[in-house]
Amino acid sequence: MIVNGPGRKTWEFPITLSEYGHFGLEFDKLNVPTGNYSVYLMDTASGETLARTSFKKEAYRIPRFEVHLSAPGKTPLDQPFSVTLTADYYAGGRVVDQQVTWEVNRYSYQVRPPDFPGYLFSSDERFTSIRAGRSLGQYSVTDMTDANGSATLVVDPSRERNSVPTKYIIHGTVRGADVQTVTSSTTVLTLPPFVIGLKTGSLIKENLTITPEIIVLGYDEKPLKGKEIKLRIYH
Repeated sequence: MIVNGPGRKTWEFPITLSEYGHFGLEFDKLNVPTGNYSVYLMDTASGETLARTSFKKEAYRIPRFEVHLSAPGKTPLDQPFSVTLTADYYAGGRVVDQQVTWEVNRYSYQVRPPDFPGYLFSSDERFTSIRAGRSLGQYSVTDMTDANGSATLVVDPSRERNSVPTKYIIHGTVRGADVQTVTSSTTVLTLPPFVIGLKTGSLIKENLTITPEIIVLGYDEKPLKGKEIKLRIYH
């Protein structure tokens, strides 16, 4: 790996691939100049460039304001939820009438409540080809802070094409009057209003008694009472 920086500075790093064919490199050089850097992955045997990319180092500027996001950690996937952004100057006062950019990233999520090991939980993911952790796309929304230095993003999971449990990773970025940007992030899980958990042995040796354990959990992964259950056993 060859890294070229401003002032004709060059750094070379030997790369060893793991058993899965990937590698990681942390460029942690101190006191390097600001500016544009180019990165090349070279084949030492042939001299061929296998891949290339670039990055930019800028001088750190202390932000004049901070950004906070407020959102529910978990919410039912059949109703909208809101994310509220608030920007405050460190010197006091709210960041008013400044541009806000929302970036919403969506990933499929698998329902596995940690407090109930051994249970298999029902969800619509069993009836789709979507697997946990798969990206479901992203989008951006532009807004402005109001007189209170706030902005609100409303997300409606019920309007998505795939009604599967989803992890939303949401970034809110405010661009100040000095063109400096400050970003804050939050994560929201949209889960089925309730799920049924079933735990039973897969092999019976000594008798013919089947004793399944059944539980119903709400979207907050807490036991939910008052739900009627039908149990069918197929032989």
